[in-house]
Amino acid sequence: MVKKFTAAALVMLLAVVLAFPTVLTASAAYAPQNVKQTEGTKYGFTITWDAIAGSYTNYIVERQNADGTWAKETTTSVAKAYISNVSAGKTYQVRVGVRPNYYSNSYSYSDPITVVTAPEAVENIALYNATTKSFSIKWKASAGATSYRIFQEVNGAKVNLGTSKTNKFTVKNVKNTKKFEGYVYVAPRRSCSTFTAEGAAYSSLSGYNVKLVPKKLTTPKTSIASYTVKVGCKEVLFAEGYQFQVTNAKGKAKNINRTTSYFYLSDLTQGQFYKVRARAYMKIGNKTKFGAWSATNYIARHPKMSGTARARYINATWSKVKGATSYAVYASTKRDSGYKKVGTTKGSKFTITKVGKSSVKPSKTYYFYVEADKKVGKKTYRGIDNTIMYVFTPSR
Repeated sequence: MVKKFTAAALVMLLAVVLAFPTVLTASAAYAPQNVKQTEGTKYGFTITWDAIAGSYTNYIVERQNADGTWAKETTTSVAKAYISNVSAGKTYQVRVGVRPNYYSNSYSYSDPITVVTAPEAVENIALYNATTKSFSIKWKASAGATSYRIFQEVNGAKVNLGTSKTNKFTVKNVKNTKKFEGYVYVAPRRSCSTFTAEGAAYSSLSGYNVKLVPKKLTTPKTSIASYTVKVGCKEVLFAEGYQFQVTNAKGKAKNINRTTSYFYLSDLTQGQFYKVRARAYMKIGNKTKFGAWSATNYIARHPKMSGTARARYINATWSKVKGATSYAVYASTKRDSGYKKVGTTKGSKFTITKVGKSSVKPSKTYYFYVEADKKVGKKTYRGIDNTIMYVFTPSR
């Protein structure tokens, strides 16, 4: 009798034990699954989950308080909820519960998930640095932002430029041959491990206000302009001014700033070569950003000259020019045209016996000038001036 009772008891006990896992599994499966955030603005967030089939389903969405307790936000009969009682740029913990019927007060809850709201829009986007191929912007940081998305908008089309974890960003690989188009916007973001909420982008930087450091200038060209020498380069984009550097034979340099890409140099001293180079510049706030220096040009006025004439030749002499490697002598029978090179020398005198193909003749007036030349590497730089000497050859 005892043996049969014990067996029956064991059978009943086994049935109970086996039933418990089934009950637990069914309860766990009944809790909402796949809860996730699908939208987030500064005004609220949306979460969704897998719907639970049944003739009656009632969900509750709760948010965790600072002290760890949970408070109801809303109830719904669909697998989606929008929560609006929030602040911008914040992180919250939420969970979703479900009860099996209308009369039950027992909820089965999902695992808590982290949700985020979008930060307030950024303000005061401004240019603060630049190179020849990039520009850097900064803005007032938005509270709660963990990153920012930077994009360009041209005629309604948006192009992502990148993201930044700080309130600064550098736009790289910008062409220096044309103005930057459209507008640059910055959208603040707040992220958690599963979702990023992006705020609105209202403030912008106009492409008109985007500036790059001007590119390297061409070698300055020089020409005679009345009693002065005109020194100039080709204009370049983004230049707000040009700086010319003139260095004399002793190495003393003088910088000359102009708003134009040229200037007139009137204080060149005879007897020496000067070096001339240039660079363009732009300004960002109170900072001046210079482009690279151009290649160097060399310039000298013609040396002081004198000449004595004989019936069939002319002795031309001149003072030496510091830095000159040779001198070229030009002569003509006309004051303003027809000059031919009649010879070169490293010294400071030359005898002119022919002008062009014709020999020097008595009773004629001849004009000549001496050009100081400077060879640097494989290139020769020539002095310029409008100084011309003339002599009259005697009859015999």
